[in-house]
Amino acid sequence: MSAEISDALASGNSEEIISTINANPTLDTVIQLSEAFIELSREQLAKTDVYASALVAAKESGKVSMIDVGDPGAPRYEEFDRVLNRYIYNALTSILYETSTTSIQPDNNYIVASIISGTAIRTGLCFSSAQIGEIALGLHFSGSDYKLQWSPERYEINAVGACVHLVATGKEVYKGCLIEEAELKKRLGKIGKFIEHPAGKRMLEVCVS
Repeated sequence: MSAEISDALASGNSEEIISTINANPTLDTVIQLSEAFIELSREQLAKTDVYASALVAAKESGKVSMIDVGDPGAPRYEEFDRVLNRYIYNALTSILYETSTTSIQPDNNYIVASIISGTAIRTGLCFSSAQIGEIALGLHFSGSDYKLQWSPERYEINAVGACVHLVATGKEVYKGCLIEEAELKKRLGKIGKFIEHPAGKRMLEVCVS
């Protein structure tokens, strides 16, 4: 990964990010920027909001050059926001599907991924049915096929991950009407039987309140 791209995002300055992209407006630059978002967020989780907000400001600025996607089977140039959306989505879904332990710890891969994904939704960086689907699966929404996705020993960590996802997402979880408030409240009221860890119980309480 280019240190220049990583440093630009780490600065949290959208103008610096724009300048770095415009110096080399290629697909590779956008891919590296998406990877840097995940890597930097993992290193300093508390700054995920800063990184996400800076990327949103860059894509909404109208100052970024068209991106050379280098695909001979499609138009060579695409708008930056569309390319960024695609690769941020790829990066987020990749970390959400990483293997994690069932231990309820702040550094658990699934909990970390849920924070990053939820922040991306809240800031407007990335919102997708796949991200909302993780919440629906974790809370055992009807029709979510959670039994086919996870074995019972994963119910607790995925339920806690869903709660973390919700806290990071905030009210934006209702965007696009993919989740209904009544159904969410119903599932939060029932999922507690699978959560035994004290920290997990506290997170559920935050969601319920």
